[in-house]
Amino acid sequence: MQELKYALKVFSYVIPIGITFSTTLYTVKKVDGVSMQPTFNPQSRVDDDDRLLRTENRASHKPFSDIVLLNRWVTRNFDLRVGDVVACKSVRDPRQSLIKRVIGLEGDWIRSLPSYDEDIVEVPKGYCWLEGDYKERSLDSNHFGPVPLGMVVGRADAIIWPPKRWSLVRRELDDETFQRIKVPISPLPMVKE
Repeated sequence: MQELKYALKVFSYVIPIGITFSTTLYTVKKVDGVSMQPTFNPQSRVDDDDRLLRTENRASHKPFSDIVLLNRWVTRNFDLRVGDVVACKSVRDPRQSLIKRVIGLEGDWIRSLPSYDEDIVEVPKGYCWLEGDYKERSLDSNHFGPVPLGMVVGRADAIIWPPKRWSLVRRELDDETFQRIKVPISPLPMVKE
């Protein structure tokens, strides 16, 4: 009986600390799909009908996906930079989550891909422009436009599973994407004479 009371006492401290840690500091997220290749799930493939064909783990014969460590603290003050990989709620279905790269932040001008209605888009205040690294297989801002910063739930800082892929997530853009970003140039103020 004494052991049970001790275990309950430990759990009464551990559970609230764990919940606080995972909702405000760090949590983990499984990355499904191929839209962020080669950054995540580099072994996964899709067939001609866009069905996911994951490489199997030979030991268990089960498909596997990368699991990332999400930094939730950076979203509290919207401390995001172009090149960060973030998890966000889907604009189309908030029950679904996406993981994409930040291509532009408020005030940036982006040359969108042909799938979007406008050729050049200014990212509005309080929004960001997100794209997958594998552009041909990504449902991203080129389909639904800028994403409110409030829908971003965390920044992917590291790949923690599978162990052979342990690494920090790189914050860089490929040359083609970098060429589509235009940093805003503020006009000179007009001077009345």
